[in-house]
Amino acid sequence: MLNPSRDRQTNLTFKTSSNEKYDISLNGKPVLKKPQIKQEKNGDHIHYKIISRSRAEANQILKNIKKKYPNLDIESVKNNIISSKEYINEGINIDIKLGGELFLKAIYKIILEYYIENGGNPKNTELYDKNIHIFALSQFIFDKYTKDTINHGIFIKGDPKEKYLIGYVELYKAYRYIVLLDDNYNGDYIESYYCYDLFNNKQLDNIFIEPNINLKTLYEKNLKNLNNNITNSIKDNLNTLLFLLLKRQHEMVLNDIIDASIKKYTDNPSEDFTKILMSNLTPYIISLIKNVE
Repeated sequence: MLNPSRDRQTNLTFKTSSNEKYDISLNGKPVLKKPQIKQEKNGDHIHYKIISRSRAEANQILKNIKKKYPNLDIESVKNNIISSKEYINEGINIDIKLGGELFLKAIYKIILEYYIENGGNPKNTELYDKNIHIFALSQFIFDKYTKDTINHGIFIKGDPKEKYLIGYVELYKAYRYIVLLDDNYNGDYIESYYCYDLFNNKQLDNIFIEPNINLKTLYEKNLKNLNNNITNSIKDNLNTLLFLLLKRQHEMVLNDIIDASIKKYTDNPSEDFTKILMSNLTPYIISLIKNVE
């Protein structure tokens, strides 16, 4: 759904819950976990219905069936393969783990590498000791700059006078962590941030950081109230994330429908563009009505 720009091209998919029919591709579209092959016996004949994830996969399945039935004319079947698109009217469940040692180490690594990248000396930090906590505040420095988008954000501040080096990580606008790297910091003063807009695939610059922001105070405040309102805060953040994603999805689907209609009309200018547009738009409208019902 976010479809971020990536340095490396990959066909990896986001795995959903084991009982789900679909996984999620990195461009946000549902992908069948595996092809579906159904067969019905009708007298001396066996009818196959194949639903695959690609034409190449369908061809491979046909080759495998031909091994069992050598007289099968798969070439005629290949010529009648139909590509189709449909809208899913049911939610897809995804299991997300917010804690655990490996996950928290990954959060720690994000902060530590960002600190080093900005000239920090790793010798000035403590080793990982699980001083990482879910950040329960509902708002932070990036919010007023990312109201209509989803972002990743990092902020670090190290103050040798105050003797602390603390970092903050925000993922998908929803998951927020504050990390104590050193509570006896004696390195150089450092204050730096990074914020990336996932909707528009760009880094956000010129974000104003409150000059008196004290991550140590925020850390201590959240440490005292570690179990208070965290669940509600995460729910609120996830609701915001879901709202923005659904809005984004709606806009992307409409854009795809319009682009496909324009292309078809360009290829066949004798056809009525309004009819082409409505033909492409109707299935999506029906899916929206079913969701309301």
